[in-house]
Amino acid sequence: MGEKGLKWLEQLWQCFLSIVKILLQSKWRTRLPSSFSNPDELLILANGPSLNRTVEDSTDFIKGKTLLAVNFCVSSPMFERLRPELYLIADPLFWIVPEKRIQLFKTMAEKTTWDMNFFVPARALKNKEWQPLLAGNPHIKLYVYNTTPIEGFLDIPQRLGRSPSA
Repeated sequence: MGEKGLKWLEQLWQCFLSIVKILLQSKWRTRLPSSFSNPDELLILANGPSLNRTVEDSTDFIKGKTLLAVNFCVSSPMFERLRPELYLIADPLFWIVPEKRIQLFKTMAEKTTWDMNFFVPARALKNKEWQPLLAGNPHIKLYVYNTTPIEGFLDIPQRLGRSPSA
């Protein structure tokens, strides 16, 4: 068998393993919010000095857009000012360093006084200690997303309705 044949077999094997991972690791009953304030424009807020500058210099640009905050944005003084409709935790650090996780969720529960859709990876549900921190806040609605990587043939993720992993 030539090099091309071996490469094809390797991709076939990676595809098979990806499908097994999807079947075993993915949460199947995921739901999404039914609507957003502006379904046409989403602005992702990355915390740090650039966020402060953007908010100060581009207030009109931000108005009317659906805002998505990520990771440690709740620690920013801009969090309460911007009042994001969506919040996503993607950084694996949250599940590795308990102090950071507890600090973030306590702050989120205290500061969030508006309705906010909060997205966490499905694997986060295995860790129960953070959930009571948010359970007392009726404004925070929890949503779960899958982080199952897909490998193999380049067109398989499209056929399965997902983006290829990096």
